[in-house]
Amino acid sequence: GVGACGPDAVLIYVEVLFAQGKTAEAMRALREAREKGAKTRLMGSQANMLECALCLGEGDAAGAARLLEEHVKQNPEDWHAFRVLAMLLVAGPGECGDECGGSHLPQTM
Repeated sequence: GVGACGPDAVLIYVEVLFAQGKTAEAMRALREAREKGAKTRLMGSQANMLECALCLGEGDAAGAARLLEEHVKQNPEDWHAFRVLAMLLVAGPGECGDECGGSHLPQTM
């Protein structure tokens, strides 16, 4: 499984799946990696943002908002995540454009 891979490899794999439109598979891979402990502080931050984008890709705006809120509480210095959360809450997923749709994904590739 992906849990045996290094954090960077996991993120790249998940991003590739997401780019291919395999949102559910990407979500499973990301959650499996987290459960198996493939985590560093950076990976945790990037994984939070990836999981948020995957939730939005599956139409789960409430789930994305919950993830972002938890992420911002744990990482108050992450102003970008706070901005995406605010836009999602104020404008809604259909109105916040690229910021809520995936352009905020970490760039590991």
